[in-house]
Amino acid sequence: MKKFLLELLFPDGVECVLCDRLIDHQHPFLCRECLSQFDFISGKSCDGCGKILPPMYDGAFCSECMAHDQPYKRMIACVTYNDFAAEAVWKFKYHHKRYIGRMMGLCMADLLKATYIEDVDILVPVPIHNSKETVKGYNHSAIVAKEMAKICDKSCFEDLLVRTRATRPLKDLTRQERFKELETTFRVKEGYEVLAPAGKRILLIDDIFTTGTTARACSEALVEAGFTDITVMTFATGLL
Repeated sequence: MKKFLLELLFPDGVECVLCDRLIDHQHPFLCRECLSQFDFISGKSCDGCGKILPPMYDGAFCSECMAHDQPYKRMIACVTYNDFAAEAVWKFKYHHKRYIGRMMGLCMADLLKATYIEDVDILVPVPIHNSKETVKGYNHSAIVAKEMAKICDKSCFEDLLVRTRATRPLKDLTRQERFKELETTFRVKEGYEVLAPAGKRILLIDDIFTTGTTARACSEALVEAGFTDITVMTFATGLL
């Protein structure tokens, strides 16, 4: 009943989630102007960081990713992290604009269906610590993952990964400081290890890929629990 009343009062496809302009049902969540501000990734991209590679580039990984082994198989992203994408992520994560997460989930689901959906069994969001989720009221990555799972008809295990301790904000830390801060921070929740021998393929979901330390730390925890087929997917990634 609560969901029905919310949908009645705030139906999808009426106003743009970013600028509040009226929109049509052909472009759910976004008006044409806002949609045009996103730099959607197409063509060749790096399997390590999802960043766009030059058309004539020979190889699956950029030079930076070639210098580091990844515990996951590939990384894919929808858009490059321009100013417009940064503002959307900021509103979603820090201003309680949860519906922006549904928009991100729709965009990511469309990309997944066009690429690697047959290589995925389970969607797993990057977890936040319980103390932060209590204050914030939600895990932003879980909102995206659940929207994707619904659209793609896949399972979403929101609690498969656990964040064992609260960490400092990562945005002002160097790459090495991030690695140290996230060391042994994630683990697979007891009981979910049984999925690993069954060969379940994981799609790890987050909002943005910056240095890759979070994706690496989460993937290492999954590998330690026995999972061997991991793909990382985010809404945004940077430029080379």
